[in-house]
Amino acid sequence: QFGQENNIIFIFKIHPFREFDYNLDRAGNIIRYHDAGDIYPLLSMIDLLITDYSSIFFDYLFVNRPILFFPYDYEKYISEDRDLKYDYFSITPGPKCYNQDELQRALIQALNAGQDEFAGKRKEILDIAFTQQDGASSERILAVIRDRNH
Repeated sequence: QFGQENNIIFIFKIHPFREFDYNLDRAGNIIRYHDAGDIYPLLSMIDLLITDYSSIFFDYLFVNRPILFFPYDYEKYISEDRDLKYDYFSITPGPKCYNQDELQRALIQALNAGQDEFAGKRKEILDIAFTQQDGASSERILAVIRDRNH
């Protein structure tokens, strides 16, 4: 309903190894992307990313658009599911939303804001995560494979 009222289309994709059995057919503004599908070709077409603990946000840094983090179950996640490799709060360049109201407010603000207060932090994390940003990664990987096979 929130998306419909604010003219927002959500593309919803869960991790391929998680179960989700909620029927989204009635929500005309939510598109469920195939769980095993490759979302990466769409990243440059997405205005904003909402994620919880997924590392996809690292790759989304390349498009330099807002990211909202939704760690509503943070304590449970780190105690029952898995440890995080990095300090979550220092490595995630965007607002942290802990409930639906906070997420909705941050979403409207990020989509309607003329100024992006997290642009600098996204660049900082991008530079930490990706030391080479020249678009030649596949060539470097191919060179390593060739070197190891000779």
